[in-house]
Amino acid sequence: MLADARAPVPAGLRAVHPSWIEAALAELPPRARDVLAGGARDEVDVWLARWACAELPPLPPLVDHARPSSLADAIAMTRLPEWLTAIGRGQLQYATSLATPGAPRRDELGPAREVIARCRGTSDLRVIGARALAPLVRDAGPLTARQLAVRLPRELHLENELQAHHAAIAPTWDALRRALDG
Repeated sequence: MLADARAPVPAGLRAVHPSWIEAALAELPPRARDVLAGGARDEVDVWLARWACAELPPLPPLVDHARPSSLADAIAMTRLPEWLTAIGRGQLQYATSLATPGAPRRDELGPAREVIARCRGTSDLRVIGARALAPLVRDAGPLTARQLAVRLPRELHLENELQAHHAAIAPTWDALRRALDG
């Protein structure tokens, strides 16, 4: 734990989406890029690395599993973008099926009105999937929101999406776990 606090870069930096690292390096001298790529050699390098990574949270080691048992497991998934896409696809399919008379209700995906709200304003299935997780992320805390956001492209603004949808009713965890099952 103390070693992590003294490390020039946060744990799990390899799991951070490159767009976050590029944004962090944008205002720094070229030496900072070399330090992140090759490691710190002196105190100035350590300072540059810490400055570049100041807004990046520590991440758990990546794990290859398709059915996360918790939100922490989900953040550690190597297939997190695929999982969020699958969740988003399920939400979108349910939302569009509501226009069909007699369509079966899928209560495990959340109330119909909230599923429709999650699908509104975006075609990015990862964003819809993240919106479905928002109430669970809210309960887990701000570090979890940041960890989830940095795993995906910065331009998705996932922290804003999670905040905007945090008061909704989430799908059941079992439905979320099974998203990649097909």
